[in-house]
Amino acid sequence: MELRRPFGALARPFWRGPRQDGEPVGKFREDLERELIIWRPILAGHASLADVKAGRVDLLDLLKINALLDAQEAAQEAAARKKR
Repeated sequence: MELRRPFGALARPFWRGPRQDGEPVGKFREDLERELIIWRPILAGHASLADVKAGRVDLLDLLKINALLDAQEAAQEAAARKKR
C-alpha cells in the first residue's frame, strides 16, 4: 500500500541511527536537515517552538543564535585541544 500526501512523508523516518560501525550518530531526513537552523536553538534551550511559531523569534534571531552556538562550540573545542 502506498501512502498518499500528506501521509507519504510521514512514512519516512526523520532520523535513522548509524548503519555501520564508525558512522557518527546517524542521519536526518533531508527536509529536517534544512530545518536544523530552526531546531538547533530550540534544542539548545535558547528559543521555544511556541515563540518561533508565534513569530516572536524570527529568522534573523535564529541566525544570530546559531552563530553564537557555533562560536561557543569552537571555543570549547579549542579549550579541549589545549588541554591535550
